Amino acid sequence: MPENDTATQFVETQLAIHGHLKAERQPYEEFWDNLSGIFAPELLDTTELDSNGQPGLQFGAEIYDGEPQLCLHKWAKGMVGNMVYDAPWFQMQLNVRQLMEDDEVRKYCEARSEQTHYAVKRTNFHSETVQLAKYSGVMGGVMIPIKDAKRRRMHFFNEHPYCVWYEDDMFGEIQRVHRTIKKPVRVWADTFGKENLPPDWRKMADSPQQANTIKELLHITFPNPDYDPTVLANEYQPYASCYIDVQSKHLVAREGSTYLPIVWRVARHPRWTYPLTPSMFALTDALTNDQLTMALLQAARRSGDPRYRVHRNLREQWSEDPGAKMWFERPEELAEQLDTHIRWDIADAQWDRITEKLRWWFSVQYFTLLSSLEGPPPTAYHIQQVMGEKSTLLGPEVGSFKRDVLDSVVDIVGSEEESLTGDVVPVPDRLVQFMIERAQHYAQTNGLDINEADLADFASNNRMAQLDATYTGVLAQVQRQLAHTRSYMDAIGMMQAGAQLMPEMRYVMKPYEMGRGILRQSNIAQDELNSEEEYQAIIDTINQSAALQQQADREKAGAESYSKLTKAPEEGSPAEAA
Repeated sequence: MPENDTATQFVETQLAIHGHLKAERQPYEEFWDNLSGIFAPELLDTTELDSNGQPGLQFGAEIYDGEPQLCLHKWAKGMVGNMVYDAPWFQMQLNVRQLMEDDEVRKYCEARSEQTHYAVKRTNFHSETVQLAKYSGVMGGVMIPIKDAKRRRMHFFNEHPYCVWYEDDMFGEIQRVHRTIKKPVRVWADTFGKENLPPDWRKMADSPQQANTIKELLHITFPNPDYDPTVLANEYQPYASCYIDVQSKHLVAREGSTYLPIVWRVARHPRWTYPLTPSMFALTDALTNDQLTMALLQAARRSGDPRYRVHRNLREQWSEDPGAKMWFERPEELAEQLDTHIRWDIADAQWDRITEKLRWWFSVQYFTLLSSLEGPPPTAYHIQQVMGEKSTLLGPEVGSFKRDVLDSVVDIVGSEEESLTGDVVPVPDRLVQFMIERAQHYAQTNGLDINEADLADFASNNRMAQLDATYTGVLAQVQRQLAHTRSYMDAIGMMQAGAQLMPEMRYVMKPYEMGRGILRQSNIAQDELNSEEEYQAIIDTINQSAALQQQADREKAGAESYSKLTKAPEEGSPAEAA
């Protein structure tokens, strides 16, 4: 990229912001080292490297108990395994309820769901998500989406948390992400073109001996000041993406982007940009558990390999080998064992209480129960009955996982699916008309001049009717049941009780709408449901059959009454006497 005053000023501005973000994150780093050291030692490479400059070569060297790592591992796998499957794990729905009442629109949503799920399956998202969850449980995970036009699929890969800096906008949403990337010079030349690299890098790229030299670029994604929703060109996308060599202050590339990197923040502190995580809350119990294990190992070692007090005259002939004989001349030269009574004053119940608290921070008992249920895969109702109120404890974590990760993945892949899969799902006419009407209103409100012929494209590109994902994983279903389906069932139960005193109450509810509402929470496919016309036809047939049956019953009762009136009196009866 050619250097000019504008590019130089842009680079200086971005580097100044980067310096601010580094200073803002610096107070967290020592705390992160403590967390990584006991929960995820493979991350502990921010401050100290070995003599060859290689990070993380002593995984767990200073850890005495693997329970904290195991708890984090179970939490990460439990969160992902109960939300994301190889089978379809989400269903797309429009955020406009009246449109979802249309059968063709619902079928369109199902077709888009199948298409998006196929596109997600072609990515490496499933293999990367557990590691993202693990990093997010320690200090916050960051996943980078990259579109691979050659292979027609998206790629996702986890970035080391120490290599990422970010900041919020005024609404608490991520608006800017900085990350450093190290690659050989030849890779940078292949990616951006040798002519766009700094001058000294170009020389290295031409040299076979130096082409593999590792060089670092700063990648920045931030809100695009030139964003224009009416223009589809790359440089007018919602976000700007640039690559800078910090040392030479050289702008290697600048382009547009439709999305930010994915950042999962499990919980938020009101004054922190970086997240609160389960490991932070569990750190005290994890350290206590580790120290107890260290003390127990020391006691066990002293018991099996005790210390001795030995006279210096025996130094040359002292041996601990079995059956060894040592000769001494005076009684005072006799060796004396010191560790004869090893004490361990920590009761098993006390240690178990510490371990139980450590597991509680990561909901290990919940995920263990989910994996131990026998028989067919458990339903949300089954889990709710077994776990009771414990199901609600994971609500905030499930919510942040859906919002920060799953919604982002579905949105990113969904926005690229037509170019990735080559398939275009026809949009129903009613939905097209609705989107055009919204686009007209949006243009008038914001003073945009859009040609009538371009309204449909503008409406589609700017998502005038947003497709939202409803997730079918067990954890998502449990939360949805607590929030929606359970309220339906509670309302029906109360109405049933009230109708016993006031029968007219039952006419308040609309059976078809309520039935669809309950089934919609379970993501029943449209093809498996009757339309409102089909439902009404069934009801009419039932009512007609009931009316015919009632008429037949009345005719039968009338005939029986008439036969009694026309029948001759029995002999000796009062009727005969009369």
